[in-house]
Parts: sequence; structure tokens; C-alpha cells
Amino acid sequence: MQLIFIVLGPTIVIANVIAGSKSSIGAQQALRELDVRRYITNVEFDISHDENVWSSLLASTTFSLYRVGLDQVTVQRCMASRTLSDAKRTLFIGSFMLFTVYVLNLALALALVVWFWGCDPRLSGAINSHDQILPYYVSVYVTKLSGFTGLFVAAVVSAATSTISSIINSQAAVLYVDVLSPRFPSVKLHFKWVARGTAYEELVNVV
Repeated sequence: MQLIFIVLGPTIVIANVIAGSKSSIGAQQALRELDVRRYITNVEFDISHDENVWSSLLASTTFSLYRVGLDQVTVQRCMASRTLSDAKRTLFIGSFMLFTVYVLNLALALALVVWFWGCDPRLSGAINSHDQILPYYVSVYVTKLSGFTGLFVAAVVSAATSTISSIINSQAAVLYVDVLSPRFPSVKLHFKWVARGTAYEELVNVV
């Protein structure tokens, strides 16, 4: 359900930009003038420039290797798999889902570039940072869609809680296996309650 909300949020924004681009002078101008190669397919070999293919690959490869293969959450999922083939399937599915979310975010960014082409809301004083451009678009241009504001909030909360819940659960398991079990053998009889209690305690500390 979290993934569904995470995907639905930006998908509806992209669809709304496409639907409204015919009535937007700035969007029509962007579609005529926008050179996508500047943002996506710039293959000029210059790693000092952060908007070309090579810089993006160099910056994202190390993070992706950690996120997909070395992250505690991923390792725990693999170790919980019944067989090696199940663990491989988990990695492949997780990698595909992560790639899908990245492509969707890229499409969302390009859609916002098209929509605000020639009318940067930061320069007009509507927002203080470009990080606010997506909430600004939703609050101004998408509120006419009944229920979408709640869906957008659900997508944001789902994205945040998905990461937090995975980290909390994995850390609770690590605390049980590496710290409590070797020192207090009796806790093995109450694993469920110990895991729940440590996870709750970590959640309270996060909040």
C-alpha cells in the first residue's frame, strides 16, 4: 500500500501537467524550446559538471550499491529468505522497484520544469526554495482535483514511514540478535514481545 501511494502521488502530478500543458503558455513554450539532452542525455565527459551522464553515474553507483546490496534492511530481507534463489529474487524485485521510483521522480522533475518554464516561482517570491516547488504546485494547481491533496499527503507520509519503519525493525532485530540474546538467553522465549518493545522504544526516540 505504501508503494501504491508513493507511485500514485507523482503519477497524478505528471498527468495533471500533461493535461494542463495545452492551456499553459509557459508549458507550450517549454515543449518547443526545452532541450532534454541538457538534463538527461548530456554525454560530455566532464565530471566537474553535475548534469551529465557520467557525473550522475559516478554519484549514484556507490549509493545504489549500498542501498541494494549492503543496507541493513536489504541484508535482513536476504537473510530471512528461505533459499538463495529467494534472496536473489528479493534483490531483483527491490532493484526494479527502486529503479521505477527513480524514473518516476525524474519524470516528475521534468514535468515541473515544463510547467514553470519562464515563470520560476522562486524568482516571483512565491516560494523560498526550489525544494518547495512540488508542494507549491500541488497547493495551487491540483487542489481542484477532489481528494488529491489527501492522496499527496499520504504519498509523502508513506515515503517517510516506509524508510523509518524498515530501519526501526531492522535495528530492533540487530539489537535482539547481537546484544540481548548472547547475554540474556531467557529472552529467546519472549522474542515477539522483546522485538516489539525495542522497536517501540526506537520509534519513541525517533519521534
